[in-house]
Amino acid sequence: MEVQVRQGAELIASASGEIDYSNVAPFKAALEKAVEQSPKGFIIDLSAVTYMDSAGLQAIFAAYRVVIDNGGSLALVVSHPNIKEILSILGVPRFPAMYVFDSVQAAEQALAKYR
Repeated sequence: MEVQVRQGAELIASASGEIDYSNVAPFKAALEKAVEQSPKGFIIDLSAVTYMDSAGLQAIFAAYRVVIDNGGSLALVVSHPNIKEILSILGVPRFPAMYVFDSVQAAEQALAKYR
């Protein structure tokens, strides 16, 4: 798994490969860094993630709680059908101020409108 935090139109924390209990620490650290840099929200780009277990979801929800407490919003970019299904089963599309998109561009445009 590879992770990075970069600035685009919005701050973007991106990951690729598989995120699971054995390697979640860099992903969690990247999300913590993103929260520090942009506590009102950012984009988590999971479009290159092929697998994610509950450890990855816990890292996302930890970041979400901080962003919500700061009155912000979080955007997830997801392309893998299994990850989309997991998020749907968890009810993520109905969470306040957490949005799921198919592309970074769509997420950037939407976050600009929400602020």
